[in-house]
Amino acid sequence: MIVKSVTGFRIRKVAPVWRVCMFAEGDYISYSCYGVCKVEGTTMMDVPGGEEPRMYYILKPVYENSGTVYSSVENVKLLRRPILTKAEANSLLKETSHLEPISTSDKKQLEEQCKVAVQSGECVEWMKVIKTLTYERLMRQQQGKKMTATNERYLKNAMDKLCGELAVVLEQDKSQVEEMLEELLKQSIL
Repeated sequence: MIVKSVTGFRIRKVAPVWRVCMFAEGDYISYSCYGVCKVEGTTMMDVPGGEEPRMYYILKPVYENSGTVYSSVENVKLLRRPILTKAEANSLLKETSHLEPISTSDKKQLEEQCKVAVQSGECVEWMKVIKTLTYERLMRQQQGKKMTATNERYLKNAMDKLCGELAVVLEQDKSQVEEMLEELLKQSIL
């Protein structure tokens, strides 16, 4: 039985206890290292050393073949959020040219700031990483150099996460979104 509370959260009756569920079956969420996942439902699972079973989301990653992911409903340390709305996605794309890149002249600081931004789970931060590192790659290519492997990894990670989320929201193929984003970046950088 699901009841909508005053706060907007869904409350599910489980055994004799009421539990708060932030996501419902069928929702798409952004989930830390897995990117976009579809909520397949919830289940109660025994936790070793725990007194009572806990509720877990059953998540299916959209773009990774990693099977099913179980994530504790109660664990607030994990980065989970609803994916963008279509309006938010379109707004983010329109604002790409006005978005400030990460600014630092120190290479180690840049890597650290990119790491933090990628791990933040926020689309705007991913876009900043993509914009910054795309420009960095272009500048290094003009000097006959390659970008560092670490920055290439952060760029790929941010691109995968952002394009995956935008593809689901905009109902497009991920490769189409990647091409669209690359074109937007070319226009905003040049």
